[in-house]
Amino acid sequence: MKLLCVHPGASYATGDVFHGFARALIAQGHDVKHYDLCTRLDDAVKFYRWRARRSGNTPLAWEEALTKAAMDVIPQALYHQPDWVVIFSGMYFHPDFFILLKRAGVKVALVLSESPYDDEAQARVAPWADIVFTNERTSVEVLGRVNPNTHYLAHAYDPERSSTGPIPEGTPAHDVLFIGTLFEERIALFSEVDWTGIDFAMYGAFGLLPSRHKLRRYIKGGIVDNRTAQAMYRAAKVNLNPYRTSKGYGLGVEHIEGAESLNPRALELAACGAFAMSDERDEIFEVFGSLVPTYRTPQQLEQYIRRYLPREVDRQFFAAQLPGKAAPHTYAARAAQLTATLAGHGVASRDALATAAD
Repeated sequence: MKLLCVHPGASYATGDVFHGFARALIAQGHDVKHYDLCTRLDDAVKFYRWRARRSGNTPLAWEEALTKAAMDVIPQALYHQPDWVVIFSGMYFHPDFFILLKRAGVKVALVLSESPYDDEAQARVAPWADIVFTNERTSVEVLGRVNPNTHYLAHAYDPERSSTGPIPEGTPAHDVLFIGTLFEERIALFSEVDWTGIDFAMYGAFGLLPSRHKLRRYIKGGIVDNRTAQAMYRAAKVNLNPYRTSKGYGLGVEHIEGAESLNPRALELAACGAFAMSDERDEIFEVFGSLVPTYRTPQQLEQYIRRYLPREVDRQFFAAQLPGKAAPHTYAARAAQLTATLAGHGVASRDALATAAD
């Protein structure tokens, strides 16, 4: 199958999802062309910031930057003539170009990885795609109201980046580790835990945390790349995977309830054999059983942390079984599901059409 895959525009998180799928699709023999929205968007933002500084009073033209970043997708689609243009995330892809792709007669698939938190925004672009995939199974019904061709495509991990081998020398090792974005619900959770006597470390993005907040003492670094993160997971005694509930990024925002699906961190932690704790979601029990202890309150989390920190044998027993549980959930499996669904959506691959013509 010939695919033009549009990068989500972010260098990590959704960007990691894009690269995981792209590598898997190429490995499976598909003809994959990349549309680098990330670099184009960075260049567009730099240009409009330069123009704003030069004019002295013109604000950054975000709408124009989005337009400029997406404008080459039409000639790229017409030049490569893919079976599908596959847009990942779509949050930084100007919605006008969904319409223009349809006018050009190009089939468009939208792969969403930020459900259910961003379903309201995602629902505004979902109607323009021929087919939609969402990472949250409860969002299939929500997004299906605006696009009946909505399918569940769960998160995945990349086995090549989830080693269970030796931990690289110099990898930071902590009692308790969290790597990620500190949304307000995570601030509230961690603030209610008594960390006395525990080497608790946080790495990631902390823009919502006040400058004098007591959690500041536990910040040990900023955003780390995926491969480094997984080495740190294996070096930690206990890893924390508190699920996001915030709609958007900010304080006092709305929060979602009832989500059921795993996030990428859950699969990455399991795949590299790292002991972890999480708040409750249905798929945690379905995929991992009792191998990932779950909590409902900060007090219960603290109780579990203090219970398992001295019990190395128990932690290792759980951790050793986790890679096998994660094994079916690779990007290769998700890529095969993606292309099978696309092929069944009424557009055969060009190779298949050529074979039929012979």
